[in-house]
Amino acid sequence: MKMHSSFYLFIFLLVLNHATQSAGTYQLIREIPIAGNGSWDYVGMDAANRHVLISHGSQLEILNADTYALDGKIMGPGVDQSRPETMTGQGVRGAAAAPDLGLGFMPNARDGSVSIFDLKSLKVLSVVKVGANPDGYVYDPATHYGFTFSNRTKAAAVVDLQAAILVATIPLGSKPEAAAADGNGNVFVNMQEKDQVTKIDANKLTVTDSWPTAPCSNPTSMAIDRTNQRLFIGCRGTTPMLIVMDATNGKIITSLPIGDRTDAAVFDADKQLIFTSNGGDGTLSVIKQLTPDQYQLQETVHTEKGFRTMTLDPVTHNLFLISAKRTTPPAVERQPAPREVIVPDSFKVLVVGPGQG
Repeated sequence: MKMHSSFYLFIFLLVLNHATQSAGTYQLIREIPIAGNGSWDYVGMDAANRHVLISHGSQLEILNADTYALDGKIMGPGVDQSRPETMTGQGVRGAAAAPDLGLGFMPNARDGSVSIFDLKSLKVLSVVKVGANPDGYVYDPATHYGFTFSNRTKAAAVVDLQAAILVATIPLGSKPEAAAADGNGNVFVNMQEKDQVTKIDANKLTVTDSWPTAPCSNPTSMAIDRTNQRLFIGCRGTTPMLIVMDATNGKIITSLPIGDRTDAAVFDADKQLIFTSNGGDGTLSVIKQLTPDQYQLQETVHTEKGFRTMTLDPVTHNLFLISAKRTTPPAVERQPAPREVIVPDSFKVLVVGPGQG
């Protein structure tokens, strides 16, 4: 009997090991160059129309998630391609899809606005002023509001996407970063300077709670498991980590190591995997959700340094990361030290996806 038990245990461990190895096969699928010398920030996904929404200087690049061709672009307000001076600097921060409305919204840092556009035609329908430097953003499907967050005003601007109006500005008292919505009318946002997560009631348009993120410091990226009410928060502190927080009460459930200088996190609900893109060391941390309260680091995928933001295609389970190469010009005597500049036409998209197992 003892021999049979040992044999079955051996077979079980063999199958488990094979399953783990098969799951740990994320790899680089494609590199997609995109012309232009503009900077970048966030990436969004419109799965229904198969579009990846890529911030790139003063415009939003619309990449086809299946063919990897550019299907179009949306220009920021006041941008004129015949006038190069209007196309410099970081204008567009990214975009989010509101699939239930057929709309997308795009924060524009340069003029403090949000562009609302049709997801199918890509036509801009309205531009709403929201205040200085809208940066992070999230769509709340419960209220149909688009939230943007500014590290300059230290506030959340709330836009009714259907009415195309600013409905509220919610003071936050500190620098906000990435956010997530639970689908039930609650929005959560990282407060990077205070090492906190702030909870906003999207219906009442007020802050209802704030929770410490310790042992995490410098909370930056965020994703959510809506089914199990778990927040996944990527932290840039001295010890980079991902913490798992109970979204109902702020309790820290566990923490796991990740790569350096994360700026984005996503959750693949079908595969029960959390990803953080880490630009400091050029890695992608892949964490397996075993249960709502148990997690393990599944693998670390090497990308390239600088690739710190990403989005997930829930259909193919591919990840899209963006960045460009930078270089420092030669120093000039009696002049200030030169700053890094973008290498011309080095901007590209990395597509990382699961292998066949």
